[in-house]
Amino acid sequence: MRSRLLACLVPLCLALTLMRPAAALPEAGLDLSAREVKAVEQGEVVVRLRNTHESTLKDVLCVGLVKASADRVWNVLIDYDRYDKIFKGILKTDTRSKEGPVEDHYSLLDYPWPMTDRWVVNRITHAADKRSITWHRVEGTVKEVVGSWHLVPDGDETLVIYKVRLDPGIPLIPAWAIDWGTQRVAPDIIHALRRQLR
Repeated sequence: MRSRLLACLVPLCLALTLMRPAAALPEAGLDLSAREVKAVEQGEVVVRLRNTHESTLKDVLCVGLVKASADRVWNVLIDYDRYDKIFKGILKTDTRSKEGPVEDHYSLLDYPWPMTDRWVVNRITHAADKRSITWHRVEGTVKEVVGSWHLVPDGDETLVIYKVRLDPGIPLIPAWAIDWGTQRVAPDIIHALRRQLR
């Protein structure tokens, strides 16, 4: 009797363990397809690109699980002066001003040859109680950037949602090249967090 009970419980517990990350997805309010949910559960980073009214302006969504508590992920995300050590493509970072949950942050961004590097000052607002960070461009050679981080705790893991609308301000680059580059670079944002939190 006991061995039959164990034989039933082990697969059930395993199935519940494997399904647990999906519990965070509905709470996050994301409209992911079944294929995308499965990809996130399996440790992949889901990336969506959406065109806007300008060919060089894209809405980007990245979703992935990080094997760390939301508090640990949060502490990495609000350490802006270390972004150049965490995220590829950021050459230099500097906090320009800080007042309560709002700060202005400078980043020098590494662009591939033959383009020149770009810089941006973003105004960042923290909402620690909601585990969210939002930002928008204040000045810089990047034409437009608006984005957010949102963390959804799920036991000892965290569902990380990164959204950004970005126009690098580089004319004459075809939309397909921007799409190709974004699809290749965007997942590394979540991978960089994973590496930092190992």
